[in-house]
Amino acid sequence: MMFWSTLWTVVFVVSMLVFAAVAVMVTIGGIGDIRALFRRMDERHEENGD
Repeated sequence: MMFWSTLWTVVFVVSMLVFAAVAVMVTIGGIGDIRALFRRMDERHEENGD
């Protein structure tokens, strides 16, 4: 019985670590996308002379 408890504890911890890593990567990518969006908006704003 101890084997199953240990196995599922390891599976849970690994899953949480993978989730945290993916969340960090998505956050970093999202910040880059938002910066690019604002940069393009500023460029278009300057092109239109507004």
